[in-house]
Amino acid sequence: VYFDVTGRVRLPTGDEDRGFGVGATDYTVLGEFGNSGETGGVYANAGWRFLGDRTGTEREDGAQAGVGAWLRVNEGARIGASASWREASSQGNDDPASASVFWSQRLSDNLRLSINAGAGLSEASADYTGGVRLTWRSDRF
Repeated sequence: VYFDVTGRVRLPTGDEDRGFGVGATDYTVLGEFGNSGETGGVYANAGWRFLGDRTGTEREDGAQAGVGAWLRVNEGARIGASASWREASSQGNDDPASASVFWSQRLSDNLRLSINAGAGLSEASADYTGGVRLTWRSDRF
């Protein structure tokens, strides 16, 4: 059983003219409670986003939450699913919500490959998402 607290800062590094970023610094505080064991795990998280000021747009701070679970398929593979929701950053817009699934395979002691796919559950979310992640972890740390 575990409880994690995470703080995140998103810096305004995108090019607003090209539609990347909003030109403001945003902060998030998130707490996660879960249980992780040999055969699988579950978690739930909740947090609050503090949105920086953007010229010409009124942005609103808001809540976010998520749930997820994973199962060990064999010694090196895991499958899992998650769902997330957050309050819209502008009044009158739909709240983004999505669900996703993943498969993760250990390739070596230090290397893991993960593939994910998801779908939006509201008009404010992408219809479909997908991704591939290659994670390397040093055995020195």
